[in-house]
Amino acid sequence: MGLDKLKGLFFRVDSCLKVFPEAYNLLCRFHIDKNVKAKCKMLVHPREAWDQVMEVWGFIVGCDIVEAFEDRVNALRVVCSPWLIFVDYVMDTWLHPHKEKFVKAWIDKVMHLGNTTSNKVEATHWSLKRVLQKLMGDLCFCWDSINKMIILQYNAIKASFQKSLHVVGHRFKVTAYKKLLGFVFKYVLNLIFLPCETTFSSPRSYNNQHISSIIRNTYQIQKLIFHYLPNHPTTIWLHDVHN
Repeated sequence: MGLDKLKGLFFRVDSCLKVFPEAYNLLCRFHIDKNVKAKCKMLVHPREAWDQVMEVWGFIVGCDIVEAFEDRVNALRVVCSPWLIFVDYVMDTWLHPHKEKFVKAWIDKVMHLGNTTSNKVEATHWSLKRVLQKLMGDLCFCWDSINKMIILQYNAIKASFQKSLHVVGHRFKVTAYKKLLGFVFKYVLNLIFLPCETTFSSPRSYNNQHISSIIRNTYQIQKLIFHYLPNHPTTIWLHDVHN
């Protein structure tokens, strides 16, 4: 379950836990980065240092191994040593209380299907307001407008699913993937492709167990084909992806 802004956060989290007690709460990375960047511009001078500070912050948010997290935080402390107020803000407002809700090493342990921001929800809200056209209207008008929007979205999603199933790149039109074509979406094929091809080209340079765990947890692709590695499979079977 994703939330966006810090304002009213604790009230929202408490309410969400009461309604959805088993849900894992995530915070929107987009809004967090926006807040950190604004504070960086306020506290960090000269402005030439902003890019470097935000780059180090990005390394912290994108840290995919828990054991490496403290090293990246220490790197931030070194880079921001002239601006300790900014470091205190980052640590006290975000990292200490909420790192499990937005840092990659923790959120990739749950099934979020790649949704780490609230942008999609906000885009849908904007689309709904555009369809309604005006703030005031009777219930029948609003109901009819929402129904039409949902029908259009459903048709668009259905068409995109068909396209994703049947329009794939040439790299998947080989023996290893032939049993998946027409049954597995292109997005999932791409999830499978990178770790497989990297491992086949250089088996010892890639942490297969780590990437396998991330894909299983965040996308609920149970087995993938990692039990084949490091040997190149002749064919990846459909049940190896879905079971």
